[in-house]
Amino acid sequence: MAKLVPKVQGSGRNEQALLIRAVERRFGLSLQPALHSLITKAARELVSQKHARSIVQIVAKLTAAGESDPIIHRMRETVSVLETHFFRGREQLQSVITEMKRLLADRPRGTVRVWSAACATGEEPYSLAILLRTHLPDVKVEVVGTDMNPAALKVAETGVYGPSSFREVTPESLGGWLTPTGPKSWAVTPALRQLVKFQRLNLVKDTFPVQARGLAAFQLVVCRNVLIYLEPRAVQGVMEKLEASCITDGLLVLTPPEFSAARYLPNFRPLPQAIYVRGPGLRRVDLSPAPPPPVVVLPDTRPRSSPERFRPLAPTPAPVANKPAARSVAAPLPRLDEAQQLADAGQLAGALSVLQAVLAAQPDCAPAYCLRGIFIASNGQLEEAVTAFQRALYLDRELIAAELGLGEVLARMRQGAASASRYERALRLLSPMKDDDAVPWLGTSAAVARRLAKAGRGLG
Repeated sequence: MAKLVPKVQGSGRNEQALLIRAVERRFGLSLQPALHSLITKAARELVSQKHARSIVQIVAKLTAAGESDPIIHRMRETVSVLETHFFRGREQLQSVITEMKRLLADRPRGTVRVWSAACATGEEPYSLAILLRTHLPDVKVEVVGTDMNPAALKVAETGVYGPSSFREVTPESLGGWLTPTGPKSWAVTPALRQLVKFQRLNLVKDTFPVQARGLAAFQLVVCRNVLIYLEPRAVQGVMEKLEASCITDGLLVLTPPEFSAARYLPNFRPLPQAIYVRGPGLRRVDLSPAPPPPVVVLPDTRPRSSPERFRPLAPTPAPVANKPAARSVAAPLPRLDEAQQLADAGQLAGALSVLQAVLAAQPDCAPAYCLRGIFIASNGQLEEAVTAFQRALYLDRELIAAELGLGEVLARMRQGAASASRYERALRLLSPMKDDDAVPWLGTSAAVARRLAKAGRGLG
């Protein structure tokens, strides 16, 4: 009997809407408006390459086709966010190692099991393995990296990387864990490769924990920059599965924009830097930020001729690029960091209160308005977020993070022309930046920011 598939009708804009929704349902995602044009472009290319007769047929295949279908493969690659590099988010990794040392201080040293969820091309699980072997040399380390994109996992398993993978460290500073394979490429050593295993997994669609696959009983679960891309209805189920995969006293690591998902962690207590520790019978009553952890030594971020390989991390955020040193944004940086920590812990009201105090003392602090826009946009307060981003741009016309934030919020408000103009201006501001340059206050590279801006502008 022939396999039945839903009958799909639509044309033009309706076809695109059906396509986007089918992709979201297939992979359990909530796609940013900036990615919609990329998905439409990929679908049209599939039609031109004769993989499908029409976008309508692609929608039907997204509903019913198997995982090996080329259409499913292409769409999966299109929606995969492969933005990663070695030691990404160094200050957070500093706190992770500090907490791991605390948790293991009074117990026998055995095997530390770590899971890097949605690991993309593998830089994160290799970074975690290096850190654990460096700072906990007397324990056995097992790291599992998972991702839904088989092409990304192939890169991870090969373990050969170019310059874009080393934005925060140099390969030479990593204590011999990587070896050069060419003028601009490095490979992980066999010793490092043995510490990390990779397998395919969709956090939304697949079942876990699964002991038979080694996806269970982790001391450390790192799931960063993932939940913000998931369909809202799927977040709770993913969080419950992540909790079940973590042992008592184990750590779960998210990112600041994902703090709202912590409401689905009733047995976890928040720590600084969007880290959560699981305990028996805990209820989310202690949401105050914990004291700052002591400094842990991580690899230096900058190439140096000195033979010294390691140094403590500085506790302050990276400076804003291309800004005079005497700009007024310098003074409130510690308070902005405090606001971010409160947001990490789910205390949105407290974070906004800190920003209000910063702005009362220094009303021309553009990054504070930008952070306010980011925080309240994540809470669904779109009109207020527009006002905050506009104020930030009035004070600093070169604040790329505010331009992109405003473009995203306007797109969510269905103000397409206004949104496109913000993305277009963001592209102009990004034009002099190198792909690997970090975009101030955005937490991503110029290459990724350009990709999002082009997609939002309809150039993707």
